[in-house]
Amino acid sequence: MKKFLASIFAAIILVFSINCYASSDEIHSIDIKATLMDDGSLLVTEVWKARAGSGTEFFIPKSHMRDIVIMDFKVSDESGPYETIDKWNVDWTFGEKARKCGIHGTSDGVELCFGKSDLHKNKTYTLTYTMRKAAQSFDDMDGFNIRFVNDQMNPAPEKVSFELSLENGEINENNARVWGFGSDTPIVFEGGKVVVHEINDFGPENHLTVLFGLEKNIIHPISIGSGSFEDLKNTALEGSDYNNREEDIEEENNYDNNKDNYYYPEYNGNFVTRFIGTVNPIVIPIILIFIASIFSMIMSGIKKSMINSENRLPRDVNYWRDLPMNGNILLNSGIYWVNDSFSVTNVVAAYFLKWIKDGNLEPVKEKFTKGLIFKKDVLEDCFKIIRAPEGDDVMEDWLYKLITSASGDDLILRNDELTRAFSRGDLAERFVKSYKENAFYAAEKSKLLYKKPGFLFLSYDVFTEQGRSEAIKQKGFIKFLKDFRIMSAHQ
Repeated sequence: MKKFLASIFAAIILVFSINCYASSDEIHSIDIKATLMDDGSLLVTEVWKARAGSGTEFFIPKSHMRDIVIMDFKVSDESGPYETIDKWNVDWTFGEKARKCGIHGTSDGVELCFGKSDLHKNKTYTLTYTMRKAAQSFDDMDGFNIRFVNDQMNPAPEKVSFELSLENGEINENNARVWGFGSDTPIVFEGGKVVVHEINDFGPENHLTVLFGLEKNIIHPISIGSGSFEDLKNTALEGSDYNNREEDIEEENNYDNNKDNYYYPEYNGNFVTRFIGTVNPIVIPIILIFIASIFSMIMSGIKKSMINSENRLPRDVNYWRDLPMNGNILLNSGIYWVNDSFSVTNVVAAYFLKWIKDGNLEPVKEKFTKGLIFKKDVLEDCFKIIRAPEGDDVMEDWLYKLITSASGDDLILRNDELTRAFSRGDLAERFVKSYKENAFYAAEKSKLLYKKPGFLFLSYDVFTEQGRSEAIKQKGFIKFLKDFRIMSAHQ
């Protein structure tokens, strides 16, 4: 909060939370099609639908590559192919990277990089590359275990789909076995291919990893794997939930002696008596607390998924040039936070903008003496408090009293005074909690939101028809301000 006041000055021209739309990258979808060649190479095509918001490049880390070599990396978009650079320089400027692509070596693999060229514009990028030695030859099968989409992507794609085919021939349950990891979407045999249909709500915790095995003599990989494919499978399945999932599509016909080739972890029926029953009683409440925490996390995830599915807004909206809901900040906050995160800086910035417009505050420059020994006079951006705002917004009144008290007898609000005000005890925490509660209450009272019963005892906020209409207007207003700012910057 050291530069809290400076942050307000920066945010104030955007009214509220425009930065979420203006500066962040968005990856709407990644569609991957891979073709397995006779020598074990994979020819990969990735189609990205994305919107660049800031920065100079997109990049895809490829690590733990074994003996795999990535080559022939190319990128194109609606305007044509990009220039391929032999040695990619991550320190190049935006202009130097624009419409160029290349491979950057790292300590544990490579990064596939391509420059951003059109910010704040929806684009379709087509990436192609070859993964040489992707599949390996084992004693029992030929195959691979490869992560095609990483976890912890920032931003993560909203949707992911995948397709694997053979250069010559078909893939089916009679000649192949396959497992998918990183999401709950099943991986299936379909039309002579392996397919992962669209994974929706793909998040930073998700990834797309494919373990694939093919009968011998269908392809002839040049890379020789160590051990057997069964060993590779068992290693990959350790700790996974495949022993509990019905989505595992491999079909086994050998049920003799109650044995099969699925992976089952060892289980000892005496676990409870050997552990819980003999340990110190303190362990039991710890275990219960742990289980309760896991349950809480699961319920939170379910609630978030419900909120996202119920309140999803159109990706592209028309401009809206008027203040949504007549500029009521509390109501705007209530419907905005249904889908997006809270920012105290943006809330304060919105109120400061309103107060400047209504004549409650006045931006001024004041001269102050700084330094203990070597004193000097400096000019500082401040706010002069003029008069209290009118209206029945209790949170606006709370914030105004807070800054008035912080400004001291001279009623000139300085950066360090506001910082101290929000750093004192749990004031900021209480303000945030109360503000969110009041914002949602105001939105529900105005029939913009309603509580909907959910799974078990969960309830969550859902847009009414009017609330959804206002939320779309709000998004259109943010889009208008963002694009207006960009146009102004280029003039």
